[in-house]
Amino acid sequence: MGEDVKSDKRSALIADVPTMREAGIPNMVMQTWIGLLAPAGTPRPLVDQLNRQVHAVLQSEDVKKQLHDIGMDMAPTTPEQFQQTIAQEIALHAELVKAAGLVPQ
Repeated sequence: MGEDVKSDKRSALIADVPTMREAGIPNMVMQTWIGLLAPAGTPRPLVDQLNRQVHAVLQSEDVKKQLHDIGMDMAPTTPEQFQQTIAQEIALHAELVKAAGLVPQ
């Protein structure tokens, strides 16, 4: 949900600070996100209910303002879209982890 100068658009809180891409580092696009996860095997009706309730909370003007005030842009998604985001993040960072010699424990 949140954005900063490593994303592909400028932060509303610091609009005069260029993104990394604008500063000449084209491949440095990273976003900070917050999501709600459930255990594998959680029944789909429950996942859908949680997703609807989270979306409803995020539509609250108070919540929107609070998140905006700390520089977060909301981008509510479906469970499938969020799963895709996580998969993309894993792929994005896999090479860095390998290059650093890190191994799962």
